[in-house]
Amino acid sequence: MTGDASLVGRSGGFWTAETHKILYDGNLNTGLGDFIVEALRPADMMEFGSGVCSLANYLAERLDFAPSYCIEPEITVPVARNLNLLNIDVLADPAPKALDRRFDMVLSIEVAEHVPHEKHEALFDFLVARAGRWIVFSGAR
Repeated sequence: MTGDASLVGRSGGFWTAETHKILYDGNLNTGLGDFIVEALRPADMMEFGSGVCSLANYLAERLDFAPSYCIEPEITVPVARNLNLLNIDVLADPAPKALDRRFDMVLSIEVAEHVPHEKHEALFDFLVARAGRWIVFSGAR
């Protein structure tokens, strides 16, 4: 689907929930979610780079989360109970007070490669400062 002109510019050139739905609707592999639910069972979470919140919603439907947060600067989508979607750029702006604590689990899957290299240290500092028990992280080259 690369180069599909119909997907460019729908939101000033940014990836949108609509773009994601067109390309990847229903494309959640639940293996990681099942592992988190069965093995980690976090009491709450913060996800950096939530996209359309598929994984966070999957987890929130299976776990009784205390208030938890998804961070995604551009996309607004419905989220499950006890999830709060924050449309902020925590690498450019101060984090809201709600994030000034430790979460049982900090989650960031395949996002860091989209963050400029010069902001990686700030990203990792942000994630580590909020991790209470686990950091579940992956990033592409």
